Amino acid sequence: MVKESGVSAARHNLLYTLRNEGYLKMSELGRILNVSPTNITLLVDGLEKDGFVERLSDTSDRRATKIKLTELAEKDVLFDSELIFKPAINFFSSILEEKEIQELISYLNLIIDRNCSL
Repeated sequence: MVKESGVSAARHNLLYTLRNEGYLKMSELGRILNVSPTNITLLVDGLEKDGFVERLSDTSDRRATKIKLTELAEKDVLFDSELIFKPAINFFSSILEEKEIQELISYLNLIIDRNCSL
């Protein structure tokens, strides 16, 4: 699904959330993604090492750190749902009509959007 950009599904979910929500505190990211503080730190550490996110000090709370996407993430990570779901679409294209494929894409987008806003 996201192998073209070299990012695992868990990392992609984090990046997708940041792309939709903007800067977020680590605790907010963990809550939205339903990931423990330890795991959110590990995900952010890996993405920061790869140049996809950066940590910023939160001006309103010195103890908090905000995370934001870098230009590299915006440029190199695949966020276009039709491209992300291309393998599934190709699989179903022999079974479904064009209108049904468009409905499938809509439902897949809905699933992603709801998952990232939980």
